[in-house]
Amino acid sequence: MWLLEKTSHRLMVNEPVDVTLVPIHRIESSERRVLPSEKPSQDSKNRIRPHGQDRLKQGDPGSVPPVFPNGWIPIVESSEGSKRAAVVSVTALGQRFCVFRGELGEAYVLDAYCPHLGADLSAGGTVEGDCIECPFHGWQFSGKDGACKKIPYSCKVPDVARTKKWLSCEVNAFIFVWFHAENEDPYWGDAPCGPSPHRKVDL
Repeated sequence: MWLLEKTSHRLMVNEPVDVTLVPIHRIESSERRVLPSEKPSQDSKNRIRPHGQDRLKQGDPGSVPPVFPNGWIPIVESSEGSKRAAVVSVTALGQRFCVFRGELGEAYVLDAYCPHLGADLSAGGTVEGDCIECPFHGWQFSGKDGACKKIPYSCKVPDVARTKKWLSCEVNAFIFVWFHAENEDPYWGDAPCGPSPHRKVDL
């Protein structure tokens, strides 16, 4: 590739000129060479900035709201897993959940994937008491705290063997989970998990 190095004067139509062609790889600076009369002014230099620099100055990226709202989020209707020992797979909030009911009918919500080898607990997992058993190797995880309670081929269960237990509640025929982008605990009481009696409204 060649670059026009210099012209004797302004080019005119059908007028011969003296030019020198220089291989572009021999040019020391990567900036475009310009004629003396074409040197950019300081104002034009200020206008030429990498795309995006001005955008960064327009706002603090940390002020961008999270993708999903913080709060109690209904992820599945109670009727989906109304039977005891039922296991339901739910995809919501960018997560995959394993929702199941224990032997007393209480609903639990855990991360869907076994921390051992990543098996989906909601696909073939079985309920044993208040635990969900992994379909691959039989690891059992408590719905109450996500801790592994049993490994069939091991006498001792390591403390690190656990999956995430999502804070959940069942209200008005829905199962809710608490979601917060910064993993903060609920900060407006137990709503909506408290009692919610029907109120009479006089019109």
